[in-house]
Amino acid sequence: APRLVGPDKDIRLFEIGNVFTKDGEFLMLALGARPLAGKLTPDLIKDHVATLEQELFATPVKSWYSLDASLVEINLADLNLEKLGEDYAPIELHLASYRPFSPYPFALRDIAVWTPEGTEESEVANCILAAAGDLLARLDLFDEFTKDGRTSFAFRLVFESAERTLSDADLDPAMERITAALNARTGFGVR
Repeated sequence: APRLVGPDKDIRLFEIGNVFTKDGEFLMLALGARPLAGKLTPDLIKDHVATLEQELFATPVKSWYSLDASLVEINLADLNLEKLGEDYAPIELHLASYRPFSPYPFALRDIAVWTPEGTEESEVANCILAAAGDLLARLDLFDEFTKDGRTSFAFRLVFESAERTLSDADLDPAMERITAALNARTGFGVR
């Protein structure tokens, strides 16, 4: 089957859940896509869905399309398991760790770092994650640019606790660890 998700990240969201209609309850997979010029176009999405229908489903896939965005909705009950092959075995999914949302407000901090040109975003993100500690709930890249042989990455850090509202006394040590870890890497410099 064709890959609908690629390095250009055209697929932006998905959801699996029960849908209740007048005809009954169905387990559905919904894929939201934003077609990008020259990459994932509405026609290409239709071709991918047609291939999925042919290779994996007993009945046609129900889908909707518009010019600037696409939603593909697939009834998983129609999945033809025989077409997957004799070696197919359902996988039981387990969440590695469930973390309930916190009743306390989150705290934001931003950090930007110069790196040698060619440094991958993931290298910087992994360094931040390793140094941040348990209070870091999310990490988002919000700016990246290259200048004079160096690349700058700017991240928004979301800190959160399930026990209390965080203060500067909680966050300053984490930011100091992150800054020290980034500055310790060759060619890196927090700005």
